[in-house]
Amino acid sequence: MNPLLKDVTVLILTHNRQNCLDLTLPYWEKNGVRTLVIDQSPKEYKKAKNYLNCNYLYADKSFSERCSIAARTLESRYTILISDDELYIPSALLKMKKFLDEKSDFISVGGMSIAVWNYGPRLCGTWAYKKTFKHENLENNP
Repeated sequence: MNPLLKDVTVLILTHNRQNCLDLTLPYWEKNGVRTLVIDQSPKEYKKAKNYLNCNYLYADKSFSERCSIAARTLESRYTILISDDELYIPSALLKMKKFLDEKSDFISVGGMSIAVWNYGPRLCGTWAYKKTFKHENLENNP
């Protein structure tokens, strides 16, 4: 476990895309980041047991029901919801965590994630949500 990110959990709600977990879970494991995966695929993802920092739950439930399961299961101070094919570099998670630690009037923060996929034998990446670049989550009542 990365001691600087011990109070951060990456939450992945996946459905029929376990092939994406083959790319992203090794990344989170290598970087010592805790993950919670709640999977609604037809079958359980057996490879999840290979990752020490991964809490894997198989739940044939709707998205909202899986969110409720996550809310009951999460124990870390901070959680970031991410797609099964997205990554953040650990320094970005640290910056987001630091911001929230220093700004107690904020309850959420986000950053730009990297979308990953296989293109033949190559692992590729790009901006996940290019059209939301410079999107701000500022409201009078966050």
